[in-house]
Amino acid sequence: TLLTEYPLYPRAVEAKYLLALLDLDTGRQRDGLATLASLYPKLPADARPEAAARAADAALAVGADADAVRWLSELARVAPPSARAEVVRRAADAVDRLPFLDVARLREELPRDAPVQEPLTMKLARIHLHLRDYPHAEEAAREVFQRWPEGPYAAEARALVDRIAKLTFVRPNVLGVAVPLSGPYKRWGDAILQGIGLALEGSTVKLAVRDTRGEPDGAAAAIEQLALDEGAIAVIGGVTNAEAERAAATAEELQISLLSLSRLEGVTDAGPHVFQNMLTARA
Repeated sequence: TLLTEYPLYPRAVEAKYLLALLDLDTGRQRDGLATLASLYPKLPADARPEAAARAADAALAVGADADAVRWLSELARVAPPSARAEVVRRAADAVDRLPFLDVARLREELPRDAPVQEPLTMKLARIHLHLRDYPHAEEAAREVFQRWPEGPYAAEARALVDRIAKLTFVRPNVLGVAVPLSGPYKRWGDAILQGIGLALEGSTVKLAVRDTRGEPDGAAAAIEQLALDEGAIAVIGGVTNAEAERAAATAEELQISLLSLSRLEGVTDAGPHVFQNMLTARA
């Protein structure tokens, strides 16, 4: 009533702030957030930490993670230094839930020196890696450990750059073989390895061999080692039905060509890097 009948009242800003807090307390978070967003620049400095904290809590409560990151960034700026680390940690948790477009938008929108830029940049590096955009992933990761060398993400960022270097390094004369060389399928793996060796006799191709044990985890680990440690240009493997699907998914993630010898139906559906040289059970 006060704001409606006396809009020019000298304490109108205080009244609007109280109204916004009441909206938050009575479950009208979005109304309260809208009021706080328009009102915040007019608040006195001593009221801003509480306002930013209440707005951040409300945004988190309604799942508005991008708004929460904005408010937590502001709270980190105006809060006492002793509370800043906890605020940035909460912001990092919200950043982890953000989609790519929100991360990119906040990176541009927030000040370059904002504390939340560090988790935002690391999140961007992870997204680019997931999208297999290795140049942009490396660029973002390098920014993390160069700008924040003592920060919580520096080690992860360096490891990501090392991983990308391995992913993009290929030895064209190295062929990977990922087959069971132990466990119940050992004789099968031995026979395949002998056949490959016979086929390549007299060639300059070198074999890099890893044991899958005929298990999904073993197949994934073998293909990752062949791709990252050996630089194999392609892998023959994914032999048993139990390991084929996981092998195909790992090969597609690492973008290394896999020639599967499994009878499993649909193994090539994993993506364009997966091939099959075996009749399926249905065929």
